[in-house]
Amino acid sequence: MSKQAFDKKMETLEALRAAPATPSTVEQLGKALKDRNNFLVSKAAALVGELGLQELTPDLRAAFDRFLVDAVKSDPQCWAKNAIVKSLKNLGHDEPQVYLRGLKHFQLEPVWGGRADTAAALRGACALALAGCALDRITLLTHLVDLLADPEKPVRVDAARAIDQVSGFESGGSRSSQGMLSDEPRSRSEAGDCAVARRLKATGCDGVPALTAR
Repeated sequence: MSKQAFDKKMETLEALRAAPATPSTVEQLGKALKDRNNFLVSKAAALVGELGLQELTPDLRAAFDRFLVDAVKSDPQCWAKNAIVKSLKNLGHDEPQVYLRGLKHFQLEPVWGGRADTAAALRGACALALAGCALDRITLLTHLVDLLADPEKPVRVDAARAIDQVSGFESGGSRSSQGMLSDEPRSRSEAGDCAVARRLKATGCDGVPALTAR
């Protein structure tokens, strides 16, 4: 894409920010979400969330799946995927499929001297979004506890925050979250398993052994 074409598309998106949510706006944003340029799609996705255009939820999900394919080339820095997940969360999207795929995504991109994972922010955002999904507690907490063993500490922090946000628990705030974290990742984080098990028992939720015995 030429710089001139890119600039024109960016100008169009910026103009939509102040436009009313008309059928024309929806159509233009839907078209923008199909663009191959991940930066443009990230801007379009953010606008969809800001304007509350829930009718474009299927387009957001389709774009997310598209940018998982050959992700290093199609979505460097995870710009599109990050924006899509944040937009879906802002729209109140509570179907877990996108977030579950994002939880498992690692994206090793070339950097000076080797490769670096650029998907840590995505996994953290998916953890926080998953906390609001319509999943049973055991399934939800199993996914979140698994993230407490993530190699990136910001992801572990977001996983702990998500566990605190799970509906039905008395949040212990930052002290509760810190109790589930360590400076280094551990295998499924023994401290995290114990903390979550205590919370489940406190709420009278069955199935604690199934969570802690994995």
